[in-house]
Amino acid sequence: MLERQDLIKHSLRENDYTDLVAELYDGWFVDNPTKDSEAYRTFFFKKTGPILEIGSGTGRLLLHYLRQGFDIEGIDDSDAMLAICKRKAAKNKLKPVIHHQRMQDLSLDNRFATIIIPFATFMVLHRIEDVHEALKRFYDHLLPGGHLVFSMFIPHLSEEESRRRRWHLRRLAERADGSLAICNEVNTYDLIEQAKFGTYRYEIVKDGEVVSVQTSFQKFRWYGKYELSVMLEKAGFNDITATQNYQEVEIPHHHSALLFSAKR
Repeated sequence: MLERQDLIKHSLRENDYTDLVAELYDGWFVDNPTKDSEAYRTFFFKKTGPILEIGSGTGRLLLHYLRQGFDIEGIDDSDAMLAICKRKAAKNKLKPVIHHQRMQDLSLDNRFATIIIPFATFMVLHRIEDVHEALKRFYDHLLPGGHLVFSMFIPHLSEEESRRRRWHLRRLAERADGSLAICNEVNTYDLIEQAKFGTYRYEIVKDGEVVSVQTSFQKFRWYGKYELSVMLEKAGFNDITATQNYQEVEIPHHHSALLFSAKR
């Protein structure tokens, strides 16, 4: 088992969305592939115009919105996930515009009415200089009055809980061929640095045998409501709000799921 220093060292690499991690991604959302889609649609209707999804990956939301007739593009820096998105699009006779870029390097010709960053995608930016650069680029890629909308997850742990290393089942799904896709995880947290260090073990099990396995090391960083509001203001944003659970309700003090909205 990796010691914590080894985990930190590996996690400082770019977060890993390749090979088996990418292959299994869609399987985790079979029962409800777009549970967060309605929250983002609310902002699309507030400000009509082109949309950009940051971290569009395998097209979980991107292709869903394309089918509904929205003018949406996507960016992602995982070749494997973009390849899956293209295959799914071709199968469904869709022609998505997708770009291979990191969010902190965002550089497109188009400008957008809405930019969305689903799930914990924004949290993979664990270097503060990358966060500031990304926010600046998001601002520059919005049309006047455009919205940036993204989610942030904040763990509420004691110091003892943050140091505890315990493997547990994260996800389990049955695949079309009858095999099982399994993801187990172990996490530690640095509450001062506001960072989560995760080790994820992905397996495909068929007829009781593990036929494929991949271990992914990832690091996420979280920011508080007011801390991130200051960062957004520094990038030029205004009309900043934070709501809970993809609902337009102001968050209480101790809520862990935040949906930020900021306006250019």
